[in-house]
Amino acid sequence: GEGNAAGDCQCDLIYSDEGVGQYADITLLDYQYTSIAFYDSERGYPIVAMYHGPGGHCGPSNEWVCRTVEHTTFDTGKYLSLYVEDTNVPHLAYYNATDDSLEYARYVVDGGNCGFSSVSLQWEWQCDWIDEIGSSITTMGIDIEEDDNGYPISAYQDVPMPIGPAALQIARPYAAVDWNPNPNCGPYVDPFFSWVCEMMDGGNQYLDEADCVSLAIDNRGDAVVAYRQVDSYPFPSEGTIKVARESSLVFESGFDSGDLSGWSGVGP
Repeated sequence: GEGNAAGDCQCDLIYSDEGVGQYADITLLDYQYTSIAFYDSERGYPIVAMYHGPGGHCGPSNEWVCRTVEHTTFDTGKYLSLYVEDTNVPHLAYYNATDDSLEYARYVVDGGNCGFSSVSLQWEWQCDWIDEIGSSITTMGIDIEEDDNGYPISAYQDVPMPIGPAALQIARPYAAVDWNPNPNCGPYVDPFFSWVCEMMDGGNQYLDEADCVSLAIDNRGDAVVAYRQVDSYPFPSEGTIKVARESSLVFESGFDSGDLSGWSGVGP
C-alpha cells in the first residue's frame, strides 16, 4: 500500500520469470485458499499457482504449489480462465494459438496428456481440444465456470472467417445438457463427439461479438454471459455491452443466427 494505504495490503511474490504473468485470473476457495492462473509467454503454456500451506515449493515460505500445464505444441494458454472445484481441483479454458482452438484442461494428478511434473514425474493434466475458433488481431474472450451439477461450461468468441463477424459461443459436456442436441465438439469418443457447442449471438455482417466475455451461474443454475459487441471498426471503435441469459423455464429465441433456443437477451 502507498500513501494513506501504506501497510494496509500484503503483497507477495508468487512466481517470477521472464514472460510470466499475462492474462492472470484468480479464484478463492472458501475465502481462504487462493488460486491464480497465468500465461508464460516465454515458454508458451499456462501455469497455475495454488496456496497450499507448509510443504509447497513456490511463493512466500514455499507455501504455494505452482504447476505448469505444458503442451507438446507452443503458444497455448492465452486469454485463460480458471475455476477450482470444492475438492481443490483446478480447471482451465484458454486459447491454443498453434491451431486456433479453444482448449480445456483439468488437473488429474496422473495419467493425463499434458503438464509433466518434474516433482511427481507424472503427466498431471488432461488437456482437450474443444472447438476450432479462428483468430483475431485483438483479444479473444474466454471464460469458464462450474455449473450446479459440477460440469464445466465455457463462453467464448468464435471467429469463423478471417474477414467475417465474430460470434459468441458456449460449450459444455454433452452429459451436462438436459435436452437432446447432437454433440458436435470436444474430444471425440468413438462414435461421437463428447461436448455440445452452441452459438448464442452470431452478430451480423457489421458486428463482432465477444472479444471480451464474462460468465456466471445464477441461483437457478442458468448461465448468464456479459460481453462486448463492436459496433464500428474505425479507430476508436464504438462498442455495446450485452447480456445473454440461459432460460431454463421459458425457452426463447436468441439475438441472431444459429441455434439459439434456450437463450434470451437481457438489457434495456
